[in-house]
Amino acid sequence: MPYFISDKNPDCSGWAVEKEDGEVMGCHQSKQDAVDQMVAISLAEDMEPGGERALPDNYRPALAEDVPEGRACGNCYFYDESRQNAEGDKAWCEKWDDFVDGAYYCNAWQVDESDEERQVSLNLPAYIRSAARKGLEYNAQGLAGDGLVERTVREARLMADGQISEDKVIRSNAWGQRHLVDLDASQNSDSNDEGFPGAGAVAFYLWGIDPLDPEPAMTWFAGKAQAIKDDQVGAQRTANAQDVVIVDIDGTLIAGGQGIQKNVDYVNALYEKFFIYIVTGRGEDEQDKTVAQLAEAGVKYDDIEFNEDLSIPTPEYKGNKAADILSEQSVVLAIDNDPAARRAYFDLGIKTLDPKRIKTGDMPVLREAPAFHRQREQDFGNVSHMTEQVETRRVTVSDFELRANESGDGMSFTGYAAVFNSPSEPLPFIETIAPGAFARSLKARNNIRMYMNHDSSMLLATTRAKTLRLQEDSKGLLASADLPETSVGKDLSILMKRGDVTSMSFGFTVPSGGDRWSEDGMNRELRQIKLFEVSVVTGFPAYSATSAQVRSFDALATRTGVDADRLADAILVLESGQTLSPDQGALLRETVAKLEPTPTEPPAVVGLMAKHLELIKNF
Repeated sequence: MPYFISDKNPDCSGWAVEKEDGEVMGCHQSKQDAVDQMVAISLAEDMEPGGERALPDNYRPALAEDVPEGRACGNCYFYDESRQNAEGDKAWCEKWDDFVDGAYYCNAWQVDESDEERQVSLNLPAYIRSAARKGLEYNAQGLAGDGLVERTVREARLMADGQISEDKVIRSNAWGQRHLVDLDASQNSDSNDEGFPGAGAVAFYLWGIDPLDPEPAMTWFAGKAQAIKDDQVGAQRTANAQDVVIVDIDGTLIAGGQGIQKNVDYVNALYEKFFIYIVTGRGEDEQDKTVAQLAEAGVKYDDIEFNEDLSIPTPEYKGNKAADILSEQSVVLAIDNDPAARRAYFDLGIKTLDPKRIKTGDMPVLREAPAFHRQREQDFGNVSHMTEQVETRRVTVSDFELRANESGDGMSFTGYAAVFNSPSEPLPFIETIAPGAFARSLKARNNIRMYMNHDSSMLLATTRAKTLRLQEDSKGLLASADLPETSVGKDLSILMKRGDVTSMSFGFTVPSGGDRWSEDGMNRELRQIKLFEVSVVTGFPAYSATSAQVRSFDALATRTGVDADRLADAILVLESGQTLSPDQGALLRETVAKLEPTPTEPPAVVGLMAKHLELIKNF
């Protein structure tokens, strides 16, 4: 950890020598004395001095008159709340490499895009903003109690300005419930009492709750806290549900205004694993009625589309909508009672299901899918050719570290899940990861998990529980984890001590525009990555087919114009020694012919095709 000098450390009247986390190593009256100590300590620990920390001159309180409304360090793109100073009253600014007050502002402010993605509206009601302002006034008069902490005051300033974080909402709800008993004292709840406002009343105001009428704010905090919790659960489920199931309404989920229970149960079971996209022929004017019917029937779903142009036949509209969805996501199943709609889906290569075939008590059958498919651990049994957008990459490194926790109650793991600017093995193209590729994903603070061998039943740590810490440095993506006292954690400790662990891997997707390809298509640079999980790999990866194999099929399909999944199916049959169907035989002959543009005669027997298998697989 490098050492810095700063003239803004609150613990020193002059110049301070401090660690990256703000811990003071020494105070000096002159800058040169501070520089001398910084250099001496850095040389003694064999590291480069960090230099001077200097925030810009325009760094000032967010409530200043010249600061645009709603802008503060606390909601800036560069503000990293997960890294706080020793006092806990400031967080790290990635722009200036220093700790800043969340209630301050500078001209480098940028919108935090993760806030734009928030599903729960946190627009503060006027009565909460007013209460916070009143609390600040009472605090300025010295009426707050001795237990008041600076963080509460800082957050009250933000609330007075109309800003609040999800974390503050959750804490305010819990704090209010815990301290309601304080309002039993008249000095905290009766404005006619000579002692009003007591310290308890001031605290309520600072938390955005009017002690004279606490119900509105308490109700708002309770509702928003529950919504945030539900949103977090839903966001995590959606992150794990990349594949889409399209579902109809009339005759599928609802008949005569009532839910068809057996079908609702079936779709709700699918909801636990897939993204449920309801596509209905109903017009937009029926939106309110439809949403109410679905809610009454207890249908779980993620999104719904209504027919914007009722002049278009419903089957045609549904086919067009499915094509739009397919351009961005993988659709694995469509459930619709209309044969014409099912035909439209089928023509797009989507597996269909007539809801009449669903029987009471039926549940989606889960099974392992063919090894070469990009997939989750289990897939819906009636669906074939299931693809997933999540990719995995494996890196072999030698500088893993295993050590005892500082608390002495377990073991800590450190290793690189990804390395920047390191060319991959041929996939068949060469791939590199650019520095900063993980920055947005890490800043979004989604719950990222650490597994053994990509196996979700072998959980090691999570970022939400703060047992997994991820950061980018000059080398790559560094993972640090507190290993659990479970059989999985103990097994990993033993394997590491023996030197059996040499690899890590990570699961990810690439958003639109997140990669760059060379003109010949043989080099790919990953510039932005959405990270889902990291894994310690003790043997072969949990996915029996590596990303390289999957990419090979994709590249082969692009070159020859064949379907990658159909080709993989045929190769699996050929490898297992089973009899090829006529279509599979024709597909392999077509593929080999295109890879060998001038054959003397087309291969016509399975034995000859088997000789070409390696050519196909090693493309």
